[in-house]
Amino acid sequence: MHKFLPVLTLAAIIGCRSQPDPPPGEGRLPPAGAAIVMIGPPIGDPHWPAIVGGARRFLSNYPGVRLEVWNLAAADPAEFRKLVQSAKRRQPAAVILYVTNMPNFVAEARGLASAGPRIVTIGLRLDLDVFGHVEVGLADAAGVLGQNLANIAPGRRTYVLLHANGGSPLASQMYLRFNSAALEQSGIVRLTERNVVDARASERELVAAMLAQFPSSALVVTLEPSLWLSRPPEELLGRQRRFATIGAPPTLWGELRSGRAAALVGALDGEIGAQAAELALEAVLDIRREVRTASVRCELVTPETLDDFARRYAESAGLNVAALLPDRQTTRPSQPN
Repeated sequence: MHKFLPVLTLAAIIGCRSQPDPPPGEGRLPPAGAAIVMIGPPIGDPHWPAIVGGARRFLSNYPGVRLEVWNLAAADPAEFRKLVQSAKRRQPAAVILYVTNMPNFVAEARGLASAGPRIVTIGLRLDLDVFGHVEVGLADAAGVLGQNLANIAPGRRTYVLLHANGGSPLASQMYLRFNSAALEQSGIVRLTERNVVDARASERELVAAMLAQFPSSALVVTLEPSLWLSRPPEELLGRQRRFATIGAPPTLWGELRSGRAAALVGALDGEIGAQAAELALEAVLDIRREVRTASVRCELVTPETLDDFARRYAESAGLNVAALLPDRQTTRPSQPN
């Protein structure tokens, strides 16, 4: 099943802010011991450490608020149901949900919302009554990638494309936005493309087949990064080819620095967590009733701009760059007591 990073519907876009604006009613103090629970995916999601860091950074200005971070032990409804039951017993003022396959868990999330806590979601919009939602501009990110193909493609300026058009509304939006921008670029040629939806082959097999058919292709473009996160890219690409994708977590920075990745398009993940925490704090303070959506934009990251992006990414998470690198991360699964 093809997965899209939530962040990272990622649809309407505004510029990221280095610090979230104070919530309305800034002078009001949250009640002492007010709890916000943050439920995330199983440990290993490359965006999660910075998202949590951004939430902690924002809430550090409100010492009376306690943030509890829980991770699914596995990505299945039974595990999510356990955390929902724990949240009902804990009765927090707000719950932040960041679960990449959240559409499978909507029924359980509705049960949580009916129990009292206000819900803030990150990523895909769900058929769920929520207090707030954080979107990540993945559809616009696809357009940014398409607009820059001619600048990032090495050598022969040819590429192959892997996509999931039709797999979800977001996937279709991303494909259409990429296509619209890419087809306007001169001097670069798409040799072929493959759709993972209903394909009998894996993503890896689809890309291998395209490269076997067109060994002269200089670039492999994917509209989400899972293929490059699962195994070393050089195993599939060989020595000369490069890849470009949507998503810019620290786990891919080494590929960009080495030149194996030609470009990434991604968000400052700490801003996602900070925006979610701001919405959750509004729930704690009970300062509004209407649903509010916050949006985080994505940006093009190249080997030349990586150092600046990494610095700002770390700042958004309240961490240093070294702590975010794959061999330095020490995040461990957390569960309710």
